[in-house]
Amino acid sequence: MDASKHATTRFAQRGISLQVASLIDRFGVSKPAPGGVIRKFIRKKDFDWIKLEAPGCNQLLDKVIRRQLVMTNNESLVITAY
Repeated sequence: MDASKHATTRFAQRGISLQVASLIDRFGVSKPAPGGVIRKFIRKKDFDWIKLEAPGCNQLLDKVIRRQLVMTNNESLVITAY
């Protein structure tokens, strides 16, 4: 996962660790957003199968609630996060 300088700054400002961002990037659901970007987030209903796929991520899953990555339309670069 590549992140712009702006996204890296937002990670720090909003307390989003790189592990949390990577988990969202790997398991998140992609939805189109205005401006031709993609919002990526993890739905709470997906937690059970994520725990099976990535054992030991229970503490990280608690931190992904209401967190989103905004990515370029080809999902190659994180633009910002909230």
